[in-house]
Amino acid sequence: MSDPFEHLAPEAHAALAQGKEARLAFIKLRHWFDYPRATQILERLDELVTHPDVSRMPCLMVVGSSNNGKTSIAKVFVAKYPSVTDAEKAIVKMPVLFIASLTDPSPFSLFTEIISLMGLPYSSTKDVLKLKIRVYALLKELGVRVLVVDELNTILPLTNAKRAAFLAELRSLSVKAGISVVCFTTTAGARTASHDEAFTNRFPIMDLPVWELSDIWREMVRDHEGFLPFPEPSNLSSSSFSQTLLIKADYRLGEMADLLEAMSSYAIKNNLPKLTTEVIKDCGWIPPQDRLGRVNALKA
Repeated sequence: MSDPFEHLAPEAHAALAQGKEARLAFIKLRHWFDYPRATQILERLDELVTHPDVSRMPCLMVVGSSNNGKTSIAKVFVAKYPSVTDAEKAIVKMPVLFIASLTDPSPFSLFTEIISLMGLPYSSTKDVLKLKIRVYALLKELGVRVLVVDELNTILPLTNAKRAAFLAELRSLSVKAGISVVCFTTTAGARTASHDEAFTNRFPIMDLPVWELSDIWREMVRDHEGFLPFPEPSNLSSSSFSQTLLIKADYRLGEMADLLEAMSSYAIKNNLPKLTTEVIKDCGWIPPQDRLGRVNALKA
């Protein structure tokens, strides 16, 4: 006898059995599903961790559209290399350091953020040179191999001078501290950084393209459906449904995850046994390509 819940992952099946509130909480969780381009990027990042010490440590810039999975890849990578404490030697090793975002990128904010992420007391000094010397020493002491800077596109509103100073410090960290620096950014951020020729030469690009209708996309949709706690299969990976999801999500993975959460929330609250294309209309989802028009139309 076939399993009526074979379309569900065990975790989703458990949530389904626990009732509506558990299901609503479960759909808010985000799960990692591997795919070829993400694997390629993660493999390259792994290589940076084990790269031998050389005078010119390799760096990288991962470029992709907003809400297309860049930060998820970064977090998967960082989670593979947690801090390790050697109690006997009373030392801590941090192979990978992750800066989520710098709202006002500058050498000062970069160095103070690194010190904070290392769990060290805040330094009251405003002397950037002293901070730099301390950070370089700490990076070596704690065995940092890779510094990951997410949302490099926060450099966009900076003046040319401030932008150049910040990018110069990222290059300097790699050269003088002997570590690899990896930046995740949007296309706009990459284009802005490319005005600095020295930075471009040090940071080769791996792109994270928007999605297209393919077997890989349909497999990704199928993986997501396995974690949506509904008693009946929705067949999201069918040709027509997966194409609709792709278009409504503006060809971006993160938008598709947001859309499925909105659809699932509506369906669970209205006691629907599965998702249908009609739920896209009924759940109030506004596609990314329509949001600016909605804002411009406001009369408030």
